[in-house]
Amino acid sequence: SKIATDIFKQWFYEHLEYPFPSDELKASFADRTGLSYTQVSTWFINARKR
Repeated sequence: SKIATDIFKQWFYEHLEYPFPSDELKASFADRTGLSYTQVSTWFINARKR
């Protein structure tokens, strides 16, 4: 969703030096967005590839 993407992008661009969220942070993102932990992890993997 757009809300989830906005949250992830904001965090990602604020942490470009080390764009690897902790497991706890990914779990928090999953809770906040309604996505699964795996979906959150996949989003960050794909974002780092781009």
